[in-house]
Amino acid sequence: MAYLIHTDENNLVKTLKTGLIRIPRSLIERFNIYQLRKGDIVFLYDFENMKIAGPFIKSSEDVNEEKNPKSGPFNGYGKTGSHYHYISTRVDCSQVFEKGLPFRFAGFKKGEDTFFLKKKDESIFFEELNKVNNEKIPLIINISFSGDDGRATVIEINRGTQFSDFTFKLTANFRSVLERKMKIGENLLQTSNMENYTESLKDIGRLVYDAVFRGTGLEKVFTRGGFSIYIAGDARVNDIPFEISYDGAFIFENNFLAFRGDEGKRHETARVKRVLIIADPSGSFSGAYDEGLKLYDFFSAMGISVDFYSRDRLKDRLVDWFSQYDIVHFSGHSSPDDSSPAWDLGESHFTALDIAGAKRCPHLVFSCSCGNTLKLASSFLKAGVKNVVSSRWKITDGGVTDFVLCFYELLINNCEIGYAFNRAMCESYTGKNPVPLAFSLFGESRLIYEKSTA
Repeated sequence: MAYLIHTDENNLVKTLKTGLIRIPRSLIERFNIYQLRKGDIVFLYDFENMKIAGPFIKSSEDVNEEKNPKSGPFNGYGKTGSHYHYISTRVDCSQVFEKGLPFRFAGFKKGEDTFFLKKKDESIFFEELNKVNNEKIPLIINISFSGDDGRATVIEINRGTQFSDFTFKLTANFRSVLERKMKIGENLLQTSNMENYTESLKDIGRLVYDAVFRGTGLEKVFTRGGFSIYIAGDARVNDIPFEISYDGAFIFENNFLAFRGDEGKRHETARVKRVLIIADPSGSFSGAYDEGLKLYDFFSAMGISVDFYSRDRLKDRLVDWFSQYDIVHFSGHSSPDDSSPAWDLGESHFTALDIAGAKRCPHLVFSCSCGNTLKLASSFLKAGVKNVVSSRWKITDGGVTDFVLCFYELLINNCEIGYAFNRAMCESYTGKNPVPLAFSLFGESRLIYEKSTA
């Protein structure tokens, strides 16, 4: 049997240290641990961080009644530490996964409350915890072009480092066909023809797979999965949408994928203390403005300092602001000039030249804008931003809010950014919203963002 018991972060840590689950007697009807038998499984739901930890294995048949224990844990919810009578039991913590499961992937409906877990719920917990905790195999693919001749150096780090090289040749009309197919996809997206838009993405993905992956030994990326894939190379590499490569499944469905900005650097963690949200400064997109408000509420609820700005006349202050924030989220319009992309601030634009003037850069910039901002993303990375999320083409106003919220919810809960991005992408795709497939993640995908407590 498996069970779910609520707790806060502090008492979860105390359970891990003591091997003890203890609840107030007043909560016994809600969490009746008298039902537990030796060998039963317990998961703890950390409601502060919206994550599930486990499995804890009940290690004896004993259930003890205690009076006025001097120290925790005090599990459950409410003022669990201010009671007199408690019920406790011993659990084995040796099999608890290092990383918890974000609650949104637990399979419960919103507002659903449960103590006893059905077999399918238990299976979902274990399956999802394995996904979160399984290490991906780093796979670096460095691509260079000489005309239509491509060369790829592949570095696989798996119980040692393996190097391999292969060449491929793009057909004479590859780039023109790719451009035409991507234009078709963008038009379908703009007209909200989602079914045909998804099929168009698969068509583009097959083109990329046939041109680059087929016959190279990299088919295992699609047949097996389980890789953290880093695409590196010159600016022309970014023009190819590797993130939607398709052979029976999109590459992001079973792997993490990112474009590397500085392949010589690896950042383990990034502290998040302050967030800046710029929403609809041009005053033209209500969906972008609403997205900004929802993000403001989300970060505030997470205890992170967040500032919200809208409307125009931001440019003079934005360069200075870049030095003060750890995450900058822009939701609005971008300049349609592909040769010099920029954020539309209403009466002015924020360009790559402005980025160069910043004293310090944020760890993460999310450019959620209706325009191709890949070149702007490249400028962010060169200036020192560790990660950038940016779109390849125009997106519908407000069409990715759920994707954005899912991404940040995972990111702030200590998930690697590659996992957070890919999982949010998969959630959107399986939820019949393919709009976020227009986005790419740039930078080190193994970076973990930690909420600063300082």
